[in-house]
Amino acid sequence: MNWTTLIKTVINRGYTQQQIAGLVQCRQPTISALLNGGRGKRISWELGDALLKLEQSTREAPKSSSSGVASA
Repeated sequence: MNWTTLIKTVINRGYTQQQIAGLVQCRQPTISALLNGGRGKRISWELGDALLKLEQSTREAPKSSSSGVASA
């Protein structure tokens, strides 16, 4: 999986790195490192699963100005 591309896709749908981190329950520097290739390709199963679910949920229901996605 190319995590950089996945995160860029979610950002292009209107989310910030901080919002993504909150939704997948990690820290913003982790998202930044994945986005910039500073962390490599290997991540925990839990984080990978959460990122995949977030990308899928943003595909189905783009971010609204009020609340963001339901649960990731």
